[in-house]
Amino acid sequence: MTGLFSADGTLESADVRERVVGAIDAGDDYQTSPTDEGGVETDIPEVFLVADNEDDQTSVTVTVPDGATHLFVAAIDNFYQDNARGETRFELRIETPE
Repeated sequence: MTGLFSADGTLESADVRERVVGAIDAGDDYQTSPTDEGGVETDIPEVFLVADNEDDQTSVTVTVPDGATHLFVAAIDNFYQDNARGETRFELRIETPE
């Protein structure tokens, strides 16, 4: 799973590479792969890794950056059509500091 904070809730159409309007850098940058069909670039510089498919990273702690009003998340996948529910849970938990 990847995440991206934004100062705006606008999401451009899928044919716009950097489609999150108002993207804000947070966390360690993560480079996403091109699409399976057509090799279309998908990387957005402000994207950070939440958890990976190999269970090498299963969580992340990121401070919400100043000005952020939205959080966009997405599965790490370049071919969604073959997805099915597996044994591993896919979830996101957001906590506030105590």
